[in-house]
Amino acid sequence: MLHKVMLVYEFEGRTASQVGKINRELFGYMDKSNHGKYVYWRNGYLSKMALKRLARGVILTDSVNDREVLDALRKVGAKKITRYYLTVNKVVK
Repeated sequence: MLHKVMLVYEFEGRTASQVGKINRELFGYMDKSNHGKYVYWRNGYLSKMALKRLARGVILTDSVNDREVLDALRKVGAKKITRYYLTVNKVVK
């Protein structure tokens, strides 16, 4: 049995550009310079953690990383954060 945590969150009252900037802070992004000649990966708060982004505003992670993911979401200003504790028999890719 695997213990997982699903976090559902919203960015209430934010514009689309603000939400895009926040998602880059959370998950990281690819930075290209000199017209794509040089490519760099910029890490975000959650890029080194074992998690799966299921949909917009939905993250599935292990129960070990639960607190760190929750702190990162609060740090960037996510609203209405809800945690669901799941017990999974098998994860299918």
